[in-house]
Order: sequence, then structure tokens, then C-alpha cells
Amino acid sequence: MIEVCTDELIRLRNVPDVLRNIVMGRKIHSSTVHRWASKGVRGIVLETVSVGGIKYTTKEAIRRFSKACSAPSVTVKPSPTKTRMKQISRAEHSLDEAGI
Repeated sequence: MIEVCTDELIRLRNVPDVLRNIVMGRKIHSSTVHRWASKGVRGIVLETVSVGGIKYTTKEAIRRFSKACSAPSVTVKPSPTKTRMKQISRAEHSLDEAGI
């Protein structure tokens, strides 16, 4: 959680400059940072606060975001839909009829 009064705020447009030294001298595009703050990555969104209509984040928030994005993801296999279950049932029935 970002504390506006105590944390050192960084404007979102300045985040690429802050990260430049960390990412082997490569500059991250500002649209990437805005995407992190709005849509996120694999459901993980960069924490921001809005002060006077300007979005800010902190080094700590970037650190938490990076750590969460780097964590191994747990893949949940989605449950088959009703349509898919019917297809599976038909296929199994066809195999039974064919004696396979």
C-alpha cells in the first residue's frame, strides 16, 4: 500500500528513467508502465495513487510488482464446458461402439 505522506512518489512517466539502470541500461517504454498500472500482468497490477490528477507509484510498489510477476504462476486447468463434456461423451461412446 502506498503511503502518500511518507513514501517517495514517482510519476508514472518517470518510471522508465528510474528503471533504466536496473534493466541493463535499456529503457522501458512509458506505455508499458501505464499498462502495468491499468491492466497489469497476469492479473497483477502496479500500485498507483492519483494526486491532483497525476498518477504516481513508488520504488517499493515497483519492487512488489516485480516480485509478484516473477513468482512462479500456478496454472489452473479450466473446467470443461457443457458443450465440451457432450463432445467428450460422444467420442467415448463412438470408441465403445467401435470396440476400442
